[in-house]
Amino acid sequence: MTDGQSKVLKQALKYLARREYYQTELKLKLLSKGYAECDIEDVLNRLIGDGILSDYRFIESFIDARQSKFYGPLRIVSELEHKNFSPSIIKEVMLAQPVDWTKNARTCIHKKFRKIPANKEEYQKQWGFLHRRGYPAEIIRVVLGTV
Repeated sequence: MTDGQSKVLKQALKYLARREYYQTELKLKLLSKGYAECDIEDVLNRLIGDGILSDYRFIESFIDARQSKFYGPLRIVSELEHKNFSPSIIKEVMLAQPVDWTKNARTCIHKKFRKIPANKEEYQKQWGFLHRRGYPAEIIRVVLGTV
């Protein structure tokens, strides 16, 4: 390992000690610090090979963090697609995560509004809120019932 690679490795491990990163994000962060791209590529390949850097694990962590803040599956998938992850890996990880989205939506709406909608206006307001949070219509219907 060259001197440049060992510096990149040390910096990458510092970042990874704080939180999960995905490969592209870590690469951009290291490039912004002025490290050589060839050194970065070698180090990233080593970290991936050693299981220290994992896009799959990043996605798991991301889903867990977002759902714990009561964001719905559609919003989470959209955010991950915006980070350029392939839809197939997103779907694979989403299916592997044991999340009760209906329960999440119920908790989310209860925290925000504290009561079930009494009329059509309240229903539409709560529907819009859950929709913006990324819950699909089927779950919203179950959570809000009918007015």
